[in-house]
Amino acid sequence: MGSGAYAVVIDPPAGLAANTPFTRVVPLPPAGNTGSVRFQPVFVSVAVGGTTPITIQATLIRSGGSQTLGPFPINSPGRQGICQAGAGDLAVELGFTPSGVTPTTPPTAVTALVEYGTP
Repeated sequence: MGSGAYAVVIDPPAGLAANTPFTRVVPLPPAGNTGSVRFQPVFVSVAVGGTTPITIQATLIRSGGSQTLGPFPINSPGRQGICQAGAGDLAVELGFTPSGVTPTTPPTAVTALVEYGTP
């Protein structure tokens, strides 16, 4: 069994006003042994740095619909598990609501991490 991971740095759009919500989509490998390359399991988490509070609203996008997973309020640096993806899960939409951002307090740094195994 092998394993791997990839990270997606989450940056707010250029020119976005402080404390304005924004959304990013993180693609997932085909979980549940459904693709030509077999991935099982697939986990999604976010790592956050800084001291500015942020709330993450997560939605699992799957063939035929979606499932709301959040919100996940984060008030300190660390790592927050979001979900384990299953067969038919295509991506995770992550909505970010920063708060407390000022010219002297930068926004919280966020990176999405996708970890997977191969049988």
